[in-house]
Amino acid sequence: MSASLEPRLDGGAVESKDMTSGAPVTRVYALDAARGLLMVLGILLHASSIYVTRGAWLISDPDQSVLFDLIRAAIHSFRMPAFFWVAGYFAALTFVRRGPRALLTARLRRVGIPLLSTLLTLNVVQALWLGRSESGDLLARIWAHLHIGHLWFLADLLVYVGLLVVSLNWLRRSVVARWLRRLPGPWSLVVVLALVNGSALLVVHATGVAYVEVLGISSLDRLTHNFVFFLAGAAMFLEPRVRVAFFRVPSWVFLIVVPVCVLLDPHLLAPGRLESEASTLLYLLGSWLAVAALLGGFWRVVQGDSRIASFLVDASLSIYLFHHLVVIVLGSLLTGVNLPVLIKFALVAGATLVITAALHSLVVRRFSVIRLLFNGRR
Repeated sequence: MSASLEPRLDGGAVESKDMTSGAPVTRVYALDAARGLLMVLGILLHASSIYVTRGAWLISDPDQSVLFDLIRAAIHSFRMPAFFWVAGYFAALTFVRRGPRALLTARLRRVGIPLLSTLLTLNVVQALWLGRSESGDLLARIWAHLHIGHLWFLADLLVYVGLLVVSLNWLRRSVVARWLRRLPGPWSLVVVLALVNGSALLVVHATGVAYVEVLGISSLDRLTHNFVFFLAGAAMFLEPRVRVAFFRVPSWVFLIVVPVCVLLDPHLLAPGRLESEASTLLYLLGSWLAVAALLGGFWRVVQGDSRIASFLVDASLSIYLFHHLVVIVLGSLLTGVNLPVLIKFALVAGATLVITAALHSLVVRRFSVIRLLFNGRR
């Protein structure tokens, strides 16, 4: 695929064959690689959560450093917004090329099956591990520690796909994307997107139930925040010229706005300070700039397939599904061990990447049933 930022009316997609089923699939190498990397960054996010000084995670090591608060906040600022933008882009691509039924079928297989499989297996093992020192009934201990955890974004993604199926035809006929295309450049486009995102959140916050979790899975605040990124990705597939403008944000901007987002992160604000709507808007502006700079950089640099990128694309979901349990087990085993905290973090993150990549290569991709359950591929 060309790295040019000139618009392509087909959304920059190319046809290839699925390596496991041989069926034709649509590949956009740059965005595929970005999505794979964003998934694998979950390892760094959750490994750092063991050693943060604020906001206790599922496990916590007494050896802590504010460095890991900064790492976690930095990854939070762009990772899931960028992932949902890419997810929206690919969802619209599938809808346009293959229809709504194919989109629903593909996402239920690729997202729904791994979600349920992991929740009922790996998350149960995780619950047993977390409650291993507790007394009482086994089922009660499992229930006390069983939750959707790192799978939350898969549940949210299914909601977004359902909303897209019922709204994409309207979006294609609406003047919104064409109006955005008339904006003079990438900066004004990003400002408008941040304002739309902030306005949607302002309305949601006014309801008084924005942070109420439904069935312990998601909240209206989180669904609204990420849906705007998802919808933007879909709209920019439909209007390639808008995507072109969006990706013109220079890559170096990423290195500036992510630290700014870290300073605005509500978890790192001084005690007693409440996150205002103004700081939320500034944070959103930074996130949108980071997403544009990051994905635009991938679009410019990644010009085709490679062995590393291909493996990352194929293995990233498996790695993500398994990594949470591995991080918790390794982090627990190293708790109390007399090692520098940076060494502990490096051991947990590095070993988790190796173990989960090996699980994908040696187990998941070799057995069709396991491949379907934990990678969504037949």
